[in-house]
Amino acid sequence: MLAFDLNSFPSFVSHVALSITFVSAAGTLALRMCRNAEPSLRHAIALSSLAAVVSVPLFVACVYSPIVRAAFHLPTSVAVIAERSVVESRLPDAESTELETATTSSRSRPRRTKFSIPGLFATAWAIGVVLSAASVATRRVRQRQYLLRLEHVKDSGILATATKLRSETGVKRHVELLMSRHTPWPFTIGIVRPKIILPYALVRQAKQGDSSELTAALLHELCHVNRCDYAVVLFEQIVGVVVWWNPFVTSLFEELSVAREEICDSHVTHYSGSGEVLAKYLVTSMERVVDPNVMLGVGMSANQPRAVERRIKRLLSGELDLMELPSYLKAIVLSSCIVASIACVQTNYANAQFVLGPAVNLGPILNDETNSGTPTAISDDGLAFYFNFGSDIYVSTRESVNDEWRSPVAVSELNSDGLEFLRFISPDRTWALISQDTAERSQDIFAISRVSADSPWGTPQLIPEPISTAFRDSNPTMTADGLHMLFASERPGTNGGADLYEGTRASLDSEWTVENLGPSINTEFRASHPMMTDDGLMLFFGSDRPGGYGDIDIYMSSRATVNDPWNDPTNLGPNINTPELDNGAVFWEEGNVLFFRSFGHGGQGQDMYMASVVPEPSTTSLALCGVMISAGAIRGRRK
Repeated sequence: MLAFDLNSFPSFVSHVALSITFVSAAGTLALRMCRNAEPSLRHAIALSSLAAVVSVPLFVACVYSPIVRAAFHLPTSVAVIAERSVVESRLPDAESTELETATTSSRSRPRRTKFSIPGLFATAWAIGVVLSAASVATRRVRQRQYLLRLEHVKDSGILATATKLRSETGVKRHVELLMSRHTPWPFTIGIVRPKIILPYALVRQAKQGDSSELTAALLHELCHVNRCDYAVVLFEQIVGVVVWWNPFVTSLFEELSVAREEICDSHVTHYSGSGEVLAKYLVTSMERVVDPNVMLGVGMSANQPRAVERRIKRLLSGELDLMELPSYLKAIVLSSCIVASIACVQTNYANAQFVLGPAVNLGPILNDETNSGTPTAISDDGLAFYFNFGSDIYVSTRESVNDEWRSPVAVSELNSDGLEFLRFISPDRTWALISQDTAERSQDIFAISRVSADSPWGTPQLIPEPISTAFRDSNPTMTADGLHMLFASERPGTNGGADLYEGTRASLDSEWTVENLGPSINTEFRASHPMMTDDGLMLFFGSDRPGGYGDIDIYMSSRATVNDPWNDPTNLGPNINTPELDNGAVFWEEGNVLFFRSFGHGGQGQDMYMASVVPEPSTTSLALCGVMISAGAIRGRRK
């Protein structure tokens, strides 16, 4: 069963729309390139493209479904347009602390709903579907009433001719012949019990002794019956109801209709030996008006002037297309279009670097009514887990990575009346970086140390400018060698409310130099809670930038070396991010596990979660398109 959060429905619809547009445009382009090809090939391309259009929602649903994605190990990085909400905080300075507090009262905070382009598009799409469906249903009722008013053809000569042609063309189903005084075009309706509606003038002409045009028309319509083209027409109409807004899909309908008619024209030429009679009838019929009540019929009702002119030329030239594409070729065309739709869905995976499985709640010991908070750091051995509850630092330990976490305790020597974060701890757990409120200003960055992993922490030592400034500087994270530090700051020169900065130094005794991470990471929207891996090549952070799943999402970026700029960030996808707040990412490299906090995974409000890297062979890529690093490659990078 496919399952995804209904709150992300606008994002789902937007992604489906983009994918459908891509696939239908590719099909239209292929048809334009094959304009002079045989009708059978063009018909197969058009029909396969529509099949791919229909398959797109299924693949996008897989992207949005943790169950399906986990089963097939599909990537979780997908960039879609989503509605964003502003997080409200209990602290007085809401603008500067909205991403850094986790309180019990925030679990039940009111949320402000904003109108978004995806939401408005989803609404307009739904309204259009309802109106289109109502229009089709109305015309179907009128068509039914129209058929009830028609007379059955009772002329024995015409019935005998129809029976003979059915036998010659291999049509085994019984076909009813009806006649109408209001349409000049023969057309076919029905699948199990097909009906061919003949113009009254054509029947009268046959009764007067000239049955050549009637024979050509019946051959054409019996070809439609034999090919079950009416089922294809119904399929087109259903797709048209759902994708009423897409001009490329409409173009596919037109190309499919023209190819279908040309195929049946070829059969008329084959059986009668000439296409002149049918061509003459087409010229005569073009001067008349088609009954608007005739809908969903298949046959000569596809009467666009250019298409009919082309058909007439083909009939007079004697061109034939009796080729039926082999099954394997049809399968190739269909699968190619479906792969194109998958590639469209996977387009945004190109920058993803690993696959994360579903979010798992850390359990009642860490997420009870009083101790759910924000992950901040984990030791390299995975035995000490630091997180914030409210404004204080807590730690939970365990004997081994296979044991349960113990009840957390407050790190009393570091906690004060202000806000503290322990965001980085050294591999030997003897020194760390924290950000802390001071009496003079909000959030400076400090270094702390201790004698051993089991000893109390010493007095925090301020890291002066250019790291700590008169403005808010928080959430420091560092490489294992101590030469590169990332942190969030609200100092002058930021692009938004808070930007991410990197401090570098040549040695442990050298002075720091600080540089903004630039527009690929920092936008006019906030960036917070940076977490850098020990080698300085991967970065996780939270942002409320557009293009996420709503509220604050977790993003990641990478770089080839510590001297290279960071790549454009990638959203970690719906396994991690929800329409609610998701932030506080901590990546434990040794265990290939991401810890984070979220309001949107069904916990007690804000709970802490973990998501493991899905195991994949280290020798192969994890994505159908784009370059990805497997879990084995991540482990190998640390050796």
